Amino acid sequence: MCSQWTTLQEDHLRLTKKMSKTRSSKLWTTAIITGIWQQWDILWKLRNGVIFGHDEESRHKAQRELAETKIRRVYELRQHMLPRDRDYLFDTVAEHLRLSTTSLVNWYQTYQPLFTHSVQQAASRAIHNVRSIRSYFQTNDPNP
Repeated sequence: MCSQWTTLQEDHLRLTKKMSKTRSSKLWTTAIITGIWQQWDILWKLRNGVIFGHDEESRHKAQRELAETKIRRVYELRQHMLPRDRDYLFDTVAEHLRLSTTSLVNWYQTYQPLFTHSVQQAASRAIHNVRSIRSYFQTNDPNP
């Protein structure tokens, strides 16, 4: 916490004549910081419980939902991949999602870099050796 707050609190306590051994600007600052950190810790634990689960069952559910979301994203990019790389996909995403959570996570970690590269390569090849539309038209400008 900013030392200016401590100074302001000290001025306030002096002005109101409430300064004592149990009431000081340093104690006040320490109490505020402690309270903020305690609330932050509570919020952090709640957040982690929602994202990662608070027990074994909810952890598994969170991991499954994350794996399914990632797999669905891969299948949404299917038409943007090189045809040869589509061979690593199942016929449908629903068919793929029948696998165990561990299998989904392992599959994603194994093939995700390939799919990312495939999408980039496909986009690059789509415009390779393609001339600008301006090159098809004659210009009357002597300084093109």
